[in-house]
Amino acid sequence: MTSYKGKTLIIGALGQVGRAIFKASKYKYEVLEHDLRKGHNKRGESYDLEVDPSTAQGLVMHFCIPFTKDFPQIISEYHKTFNPSLVILHASLPPGTTKGLSEKGLPVVHSPVIFDDNRLSTVSHFRKMIGYDNSELALKAEAHIRLCFNTALIKGSINTELADICLGLYNMTCRSITFEIARMFSLYGCDYRVMMEFLGFNNIGYATINKPDLMLQNMYPDLNKADYRLGLTELLPEKLCSAFFKLAKRSYTLEGAK
Repeated sequence: MTSYKGKTLIIGALGQVGRAIFKASKYKYEVLEHDLRKGHNKRGESYDLEVDPSTAQGLVMHFCIPFTKDFPQIISEYHKTFNPSLVILHASLPPGTTKGLSEKGLPVVHSPVIFDDNRLSTVSHFRKMIGYDNSELALKAEAHIRLCFNTALIKGSINTELADICLGLYNMTCRSITFEIARMFSLYGCDYRVMMEFLGFNNIGYATINKPDLMLQNMYPDLNKADYRLGLTELLPEKLCSAFFKLAKRSYTLEGAK
């Protein structure tokens, strides 16, 4: 039987987020990897899921799986199996998900992953926000995470959940505008690189009045690739997902960008 005592277990370790968390954690903790679907780590080693709670004392679990309707049930089942002292949720989540699990007695905090576009290797360069609903768990999570990341505690996990979604929607909206600008340049037969140069000159001007980089810096579109932001609108209730965001999402897709 595998002993998990005092160790760090990453659920979803074979995904992009899981790999990023693993790379940031492996030099500070003894890290075990587990893939939700395959039941083993990247080396093909399986783990015994018939766990004696005494072998999991002090275990910290990182969940790096995307949200689905079964997400709360999956977290609850893993908690029941391993009985960890702390569960860290890294996914983008519908507001209220973490608190709902906390109210069921699970030791959970929310710590969304922030990274440079499509480069999860940059995750360690960004501050790791920790949204919490229990002060004791917050201190425990900060003590664990700060060995790998700069941290910031945010009271109320719903705040980090919503901020994470809105940051992605903000970037999606900015990029959708970029798609439309690129499309106009293409229709007129113009060179989009001129737009980049135009923005650069404007930023130089703003810097002289102490407003550096005021112009949007995510105006560098990859017109052939959509990303995770497309699913963020699905995490919000219908009444909160405005027509504006839906239009931005439509423009962000390949069809909207053409």
